[in-house]
Amino acid sequence: MNSKFMLVICVLECLLWFSSVYGQQGYKYEPYYPYQPQPDDDLRGDFCNRRGIQKCCPQRDDTCSVPILGTLCYCDLFCNRTNSEDCCPDFEEVCLGRRVSPPEQIVRPRKFFLFFSHSIDLINV
Repeated sequence: MNSKFMLVICVLECLLWFSSVYGQQGYKYEPYYPYQPQPDDDLRGDFCNRRGIQKCCPQRDDTCSVPILGTLCYCDLFCNRTNSEDCCPDFEEVCLGRRVSPPEQIVRPRKFFLFFSHSIDLINV
C-alpha cells in the first residue's frame, strides 16, 4: 500500500513539474479545431417565439435572426435543411409546429478508476 501511494505521489509531482516547465517556456495549448460555439439541441428558450408579430420568415432572410451565445440564430425557412446548425433551438416547435421533447437527463458516474486498477467512490453532489 505504501509503495502504491509513493508511486501516485511521484506521478503527480512529475505532472506538476511538466505543466510548470511547459507553462514557463510559453507553450500554449491550441486545440486542433478552433472553438466556435454553436447553439446545441439541448439549449432551450424563446428565440423565434420572441420575435414579435412575424416569428418566422417564409424565405431566406438574414434579418430574421435572434442573438444567442454571442452569435445569431435564424428563424427563416432556409433553416429547414439537413445539418443546419444556424437555426434557433425553438425553430422546429415555433416555425414548423413540431413538438420537441426535452433533452435527456445527464447522469454523473459514481466511480472513476485510477490507473485502471482501483476505483474511488465520489461524493454525491
